[in-house]
Amino acid sequence: MNATPSPGSRNLDTDLLQRLADLPVAQALEELGLHFLRGSEAIQQLAQAALEQAEAQPDRAARWLEIATALAREHPVDPGVLAQIDYAQARLHVLAGQLAEAEARLQEAQSRWQAVGDRHWLTRSYLGLTQILAMQGRYAEAEAAVRQAIAELMAGLDGNQDPVPLARLTTAHRNLATLLLYQERHAAALAEYELAQTWLERFRRAAGAAGQPFAANEAAHIALNQATALTFLDRPTEAEAALQAAIHHFDQARDALNRGRARTNLGRLYLRTGRYGDALATFNLAAQDLIGDLPIHAVPEVEALRRADELLLEHATAYLALNLLPEAADALERCLALFQQAGQPYELGQTFYTLALVQLREGRLAEAQASLARALAQFAALDNPFWLNRTQLAQATVAFVQGDLAQAAAHLASLSIPQDLAPRDPSTPLAWDVAGLAEAHLLQARLLLAQGKLEAAGQVAARIPALLGGRAAGTPTIRPPMPHLHLRVEHLLGQVARAAGDLEQARRHLTAAVTLLEMERAALPLEEIRTAFLDDKSAIYQELVLTLLDAPDLSEEGLAAAFAVVERARSRALLERLLASVQGATSASPHQSRREAVRQRLHWLYSRLLGEGSNAQLDAAFNAELQAQEALLQQLEWQDSPMLSQAEPTDLASLQACLEPGQQALAYFMAGEEVLAFVIGQDQVRLFRRLTTVERLNQALDEFRFQLGRVELGPAYLARHRDRLMRQLTGALARLHDLLIAPLASALSARRLLVIPYGSLHLLPFHALWDGRRYLLERYELSTAPSASVAVHVRHRRTGGRYRSLAGLAIQDDTIPAAQEEVRRIVALFPAVHLYLEQEATRAGLWAAARAADVLHLATHGLFRPDNSFFSALKLADGWVDVREIYRLPLAARLVVLSACESGVGQVRGGDEVIGLARGFLAAGARHLVVSLWNVHDASAAGLMENFYRALMASPCPSPAAALRMAQRAAVAEGQHPYYWAPYLVMG
Repeated sequence: MNATPSPGSRNLDTDLLQRLADLPVAQALEELGLHFLRGSEAIQQLAQAALEQAEAQPDRAARWLEIATALAREHPVDPGVLAQIDYAQARLHVLAGQLAEAEARLQEAQSRWQAVGDRHWLTRSYLGLTQILAMQGRYAEAEAAVRQAIAELMAGLDGNQDPVPLARLTTAHRNLATLLLYQERHAAALAEYELAQTWLERFRRAAGAAGQPFAANEAAHIALNQATALTFLDRPTEAEAALQAAIHHFDQARDALNRGRARTNLGRLYLRTGRYGDALATFNLAAQDLIGDLPIHAVPEVEALRRADELLLEHATAYLALNLLPEAADALERCLALFQQAGQPYELGQTFYTLALVQLREGRLAEAQASLARALAQFAALDNPFWLNRTQLAQATVAFVQGDLAQAAAHLASLSIPQDLAPRDPSTPLAWDVAGLAEAHLLQARLLLAQGKLEAAGQVAARIPALLGGRAAGTPTIRPPMPHLHLRVEHLLGQVARAAGDLEQARRHLTAAVTLLEMERAALPLEEIRTAFLDDKSAIYQELVLTLLDAPDLSEEGLAAAFAVVERARSRALLERLLASVQGATSASPHQSRREAVRQRLHWLYSRLLGEGSNAQLDAAFNAELQAQEALLQQLEWQDSPMLSQAEPTDLASLQACLEPGQQALAYFMAGEEVLAFVIGQDQVRLFRRLTTVERLNQALDEFRFQLGRVELGPAYLARHRDRLMRQLTGALARLHDLLIAPLASALSARRLLVIPYGSLHLLPFHALWDGRRYLLERYELSTAPSASVAVHVRHRRTGGRYRSLAGLAIQDDTIPAAQEEVRRIVALFPAVHLYLEQEATRAGLWAAARAADVLHLATHGLFRPDNSFFSALKLADGWVDVREIYRLPLAARLVVLSACESGVGQVRGGDEVIGLARGFLAAGARHLVVSLWNVHDASAAGLMENFYRALMASPCPSPAAALRMAQRAAVAEGQHPYYWAPYLVMG
C-alpha cells in the first residue's frame, strides 16, 4: 500500500493511514502536522494509497483524497502531484459506475502530466482511459489510446532492461486483449495475451526476485481474462485450467476481490457448458468474495452490487437456465439499474437479451419482443455480430412460439447460419460459437418439424451431435460436454422419429434424453432447484410414455416400463427430501439468528396480508418489502438446505406389494393432450387410455371451481339458493366422475382406493365425485399420495396399533372462534393429552407438540401462497411457520391433522411436485395427513373433526381414511353441502 518516499522524507504507515480515514479533514491535517507530514510527499502517498485501495476500501480511499486535496490547497505543489489525485479520483468514479466523471478527471490528470512532461504517468493514464472508453462501448477510441500507450512504451525502451516499462507493456497488452474481448475478437485477444506473457517473462528476468509479487499477480490477471477468450472459442478445458490457476494465486495473495472475479468467470464457463450445479456453487463462492456473507439475490441496495455487477448478470442467466424465473427477473432489473446508470452498453445489451428470454419463458411475448428490440439496438451500435446473431435468433424463437412460422423462417434466413464452425480469420469478430450454432440448428429443425418436413428436420438435428462433440446420438450412458444441448437434440430426434412412426428409434432417442435429464438433475443440489429445473421438461417424459404405450402389442414388461417412466416424472424431489429427513437433521446453522430476524419481520407482513384479505389491494411498498424479505429468507434457507442425493423411483411390483388387501391404486397421468390411468391391484394391472383430453378436463375443473366459489359468497346466500347451488355443484362433480372414474368401472373391484393424481388433479376431491346418485366416498374408502414412490416410502415406515396420545395446538383468533373448542371436544377421546392453547400455541409449542404424541392436531389459520408456495404458512401465537421450517419439525406423530384453510392445497411445479403445507409435514415424517383443499368453515369443521376422532378411536385397527369416510358420510346423511365436508382428505 505504501508509496515510495523521497530520501529523508517521512512515510505514511498503514496504521496512520487508517487513523486519518476516521478523522474529519481538519483533524487529519493536524495529525499530519504532528508527524511532520505535509507537502508533496504526503499528497503523493495519500493518492497512491487511495489508488491501491480504491476497490477494497472505497470510502477510506475517498477520504484520503479529500485530505490530499486539502493539503494541496495549503501547500502549492507541482501539477504532476495534483494529477495523481485526479488519477486516483478517476479510479473511484469507475468503480462507482460514474464513467463520464471518471473520463473527465482522467483527462484533467493527462493535461497536468503533459504540462510537466511526465511520460511515465501519462502513458499509465492511457491504460486507465482504455478501460473507461471500452466500458462505454467506444472501442475505436479505446484501441487508439492503448496502442498509443504501447507505442510510447516501446519508444522508451531503447534496449534497456528497466523493469518498469516492461511491466507497463505487459499490462498494456493485457488491456488491449481485454478490449478485443468486448468486440468478440477472441482469437486476436489470445494473441495479445501471448504477447503480454512474453513481456512478463522479460520483466521477470529484469526484476528478479523483487519483481516476483507483481509477476505472479499479473500472470493471474492474464489467465483470468485469457479464459474468457478460450471459453468463447470453445476450449473449455484450457479455460478452466487457466481460471483455477488464477483462483489459486488470488487465494494465496488473499485478494478476495479478484478471486471473486475469477470465480465469476469460472461459473460462467460452467454455465455455458451445462454444468449448472457447479455454476451455482461457484457463483455463491464468488458472491462471498465480492459482497460478503449476504446472498447476492438478497442485497437490498442496488448500488451495493456495483463490484459484483457481472456476477449478478451471470447469476440471472443461471436462474433462467434453471427456470427460477422470478429470481432471474429480479436480478435483471437490478442489472438494468446498474448498467444504465453507468452507461455500459455491452452489459446492458446482454441484460435486455436475457430479460427477453425470461419474458419468453413466462409467455409475455410482446414484452420479450420489446426487450429484444432494445438489445438489438445496443449490439447494432456496438457492431457486435456475435450478440446480434444471438438476439436475432431469439427473435426467431419468439415468432416460432407465437405460431408465426413464416416470420420465424424469415428471421433464420437472415442469419446466414453456417453448417459448421470452419477455421476463422483471427482478426475478425466471432459471429458464432458452438452453443449458438447448435441453438440455431435446433430451431431450424423444430421449424421443419412443425411444417411437417420430417426428413429435413431429422437431417438438421442429426448434424448437431457432431458439432457439439463427445457422444453419438442415442447413446444415453455417456455424459457429454454441453449435456443441456445434447438433451434437447435427443428430445428433438425422438419427436421426429415418433412423428415418422418409427417407435423403436423414438424410444431410443427419448430414453437417451431422459437419461441425460436425470444426469443433469442429479447434479443440482437443492430441492427447489431440481423442481424448477423440470418445469419445461415434462414433455420428454410424456412423449416417452406414449411411445412405450403405443407399441402394437403392449406386453406386461412394456406396461411396467411405461409406469416406471411415469414415476420418474413426478415427486422425485419430495422423495429425496423424505430420504434426507430420514438420514438425520443438519447441524446448527450459522444463519440461524439472521433467519429468525427475517421471520419476525415476515410475521408482521403475513399478519397484515391475512388481516386485509388475500385479495386486498396492498400498496407497492408492502409488496416490495414482502418480496425482499422472502428473497433473503429463501437464499438463507438454500445455504442451509441439505444436499440431496438422487432417488430411484419405485417400480410397479413394489407398489403392488405395498397395497393392502382389498385396495387398488388409481395412478393418473397426462401425456400431451391425453389423460390416462393405471388401475393397479396386488395381482393385476390395467391401463385405461384416452379417458379425456387435458383441455376437456381443465374445462370441467374450471366449472367445478366456479361452482364451489359461488358457495363462498356466504351462509345466507347458500341458504337462499341451496337447491340450485347443490344441483350445479353436483353437476360439475358428475362431469368429473364421468371423465375420470366411470371409464375405469370395469376394473374397480376393491372397496379401498389409493388415488395418485397428476397435475391439476392434485387439487380435486376425488371422494366428492358424484355418479348421479351418490358420492364416490359412499362406495369407496379413499386416500391419496403425491406419487407411488412416496406412497411406498411412507408405508414402509408405518407402525401400526392404536393411537394413544394427542398433542393439540389451537390459536386464539376472533376469525376462527371455534378453533380451541374443536381441540377441547376431542381431548376426552385420548388416554394422554398435551394441549398448547392461546399463548402456548407458539412455535416452541409446536416443536414440543410435534414430538409429544401419536397424533398432532393443529387448529389455526393456513395461508397458501400461489405466488411463492414454499412460503405457504401456518399461523401461531408468535409467528408463522412455512414449508421449509416445517421440514425441521422433530415429528414423532404418526398422524397429523391440519384443521386449517387450504392446508392441502399446493402449487404443481416441474416433475409434478406439489408445493404446499402438506409437503412440509410429509417431509418431516408424517405417516398420514388430514388436510383441506379449500377454506375451512369454522363451526362445521369442529363437528366433523369430533366425528372423525370418534371413529378413529373406536376402531381396533384405526385407519384415518376409514375414519374420515365415516365422518363425511355422517355429514352427507345430515344434508350438509359438500363445501363443508368435502375439502378434507387423507394423504399417506
